[in-house]
Amino acid sequence: MKSKLHSFLFVLALLALFTLNSGFFTAYAQGTAFSYAGQLQDNGSPANGT
Repeated sequence: MKSKLHSFLFVLALLALFTLNSGFFTAYAQGTAFSYAGQLQDNGSPANGT
């Protein structure tokens, strides 16, 4: 009887933990925007073209 009660309380505690921390498991996608603050060189001169 005591082990069933402990198992039930353990499952209940896990359920409460996962319910309260559901935002922790949410994955967010990263955006594709970035900024570049440098200069692209092609053989020592600024690169241009396609």
